[in-house]
Amino acid sequence: MSQYGWFVAALGAAMLWGASYAVSEKVLRLGFSPAGLLVFNGMLAIMMYGTVMWVQNGWGTFKVFQTHPHAIWWLMFVAVLNVSANFMIFYSIGAKNATLASLIEISYPLFTAFFVWLLFRQVQFNWTVAAGAFLIFSGIVCVFVGSRSMPSPLEMTIVPDEAEGAPIPKVAAP
Repeated sequence: MSQYGWFVAALGAAMLWGASYAVSEKVLRLGFSPAGLLVFNGMLAIMMYGTVMWVQNGWGTFKVFQTHPHAIWWLMFVAVLNVSANFMIFYSIGAKNATLASLIEISYPLFTAFFVWLLFRQVQFNWTVAAGAFLIFSGIVCVFVGSRSMPSPLEMTIVPDEAEGAPIPKVAAP
């Protein structure tokens, strides 16, 4: 990729996450639990990433442990963080909806900057990044305040989806 490859990849990931969250809401509304969804995701991830890892360099990835034996702790730490974050976002999608959950989740760059500083004592900010962080925080406040007037799934009536025969949420009349 070009010098902007990182940006294209990040934007592509954002689009895929957006589609994933929308479809996840549908799957959760059909009755899957967040844990069940994650187990299925994990099985597919093992097959996909295992194949990619093998094609790229076999098990050579694990040679890192020869030069950096402490890396196992960082690897376990990031795995626990990823698994926990995935569960929390799917729980949030199921408890409210994909749009609101994702709009709150986009605050993670603020936490990324904080943890990069806390764990590694790095400051990865300049004035434009700080301005963007302020806008993200302002947006989170707006979404949270506005979300209080939106119904939760428990306040919705489930009616069958004619095309699929599966229930879809509809807002009940007051």
